[in-house]
Amino acid sequence: MLRVIIFVFSLFIISGCNTSNTTNIPPTSPGTPHIADLTAEAQPAFITAEPLEDVSTTDDGDYYVAVSYAQDFVPEGVPAPPAGQMWLVVVATLGNQSGPTAQVAAEDLALIDEAGGRIAPEPPDDTTQPAMIGAALAEGQSILGIARFAVPVGTTPSSLALEWCPLRADDDSCPEPIRSAIP
Repeated sequence: MLRVIIFVFSLFIISGCNTSNTTNIPPTSPGTPHIADLTAEAQPAFITAEPLEDVSTTDDGDYYVAVSYAQDFVPEGVPAPPAGQMWLVVVATLGNQSGPTAQVAAEDLALIDEAGGRIAPEPPDDTTQPAMIGAALAEGQSILGIARFAVPVGTTPSSLALEWCPLRADDDSCPEPIRSAIP
């Protein structure tokens, strides 16, 4: 609430500082509104980051994963999922606290169902940006990314977990997968 009051107060201060000097306003093309002309609905919204919940880490604490949310809404233009499936979009943070660089490949991510079944992600596209798949996480870096999965119709997101394998062994096995429940 205090943030809202400070934000509103700062708007009053800024609005009182308007001048009639318009020489520094960049020109716009015809039909392009100035930011001041936009309605409240068209202006960007301010959001507050919530602390990560259900953070899962590797035993040494080098890598972590935390799912923010999942939804079955998919933007227009995305092809229909296979028969009997629905799209589930997962938004999660993958991070590297202090390990070697982890390159996130499609085979490193999976949804795990209650029976232990694995569901592979779809390849990233324009609707899954920023994509988890393809991210390179050096020490101290993280990504709040998106991945889309085809899951059986009627699947409840909270019955799934996102699994990430930050490092592969020489035999391509995953010695220490980490999982985060989907809220």
